Amino acid sequence: MANTRKNYIESQKKKRHKARVRRLTITVIAGVVCLVGTGAYLFSNRFHIVDVSLEGVARTSREDVDLYLAEWLGQKKWGIIPVRSYWLLSRSDLSQGLASAFPTIEHAEVVKEFPHALKVSVKEYAGWGVLCRTNADECFWIDRAGVAFEPAPAGFSGIIVPKITDERDRTVVFREQQLSGEMMRLITFFNERAPQDPRIQSVEFTIARTDETIRVKTRAGWEILMLEKTDPGYVWQNLETALAGEIKDDISRLEYVDLRFGNKIFYKFRE
Repeated sequence: MANTRKNYIESQKKKRHKARVRRLTITVIAGVVCLVGTGAYLFSNRFHIVDVSLEGVARTSREDVDLYLAEWLGQKKWGIIPVRSYWLLSRSDLSQGLASAFPTIEHAEVVKEFPHALKVSVKEYAGWGVLCRTNADECFWIDRAGVAFEPAPAGFSGIIVPKITDERDRTVVFREQQLSGEMMRLITFFNERAPQDPRIQSVEFTIARTDETIRVKTRAGWEILMLEKTDPGYVWQNLETALAGEIKDDISRLEYVDLRFGNKIFYKFRE
């Protein structure tokens, strides 16, 4: 009698265990099916980026940017899921990719609009001046901060935009500042004021190879010698003092004005 009861209890335990295992198996299978179904739905064509708009492109080739975007969206993550999936597309990665691929692009803002639209707004570097290297006989566009971003025509005259010739032996790297902040402030200051002064007018800038001297060539051909780390306003005041003094009546014979020694002004006339 006792054995029969014991066997019955063991039998009921096994049945309950099997029932739990069956329920657990069904729950796991149902969960997997649900996850697979949800994943298949979320990563289906319904949520793929297909409408792409591009704004702000001027210097950069629109055709090249469109091709880049198409190739980017054509990639697959882990070799399975398309990158064009709304849920998978990384705005920061695409923004950084555009800036790296196109030196003329300073920044790209990427906005996703649910469920399948993408807006790309590009900010390009503004071409403020031209930087030329004498060691490589090549020129590059730079912005107001001195960042180089695009090749410029060789032999640029510098009449329309500032021209800076760098005689130092350096290599230009796109998207990096090529000229110091002090140098750009000095060059910008003189470039903005020169056209207003009939004695100076348009100017070209040359950075000497051996030191920090900046030579400013005026339209009349005479030069202004300055140091990189000099207060622009102070140097300009010294220049005006020199031009209004002994130089005034012989400016047509002037060869250079040297403003590298503080309030001591030196100048030389042509023979």
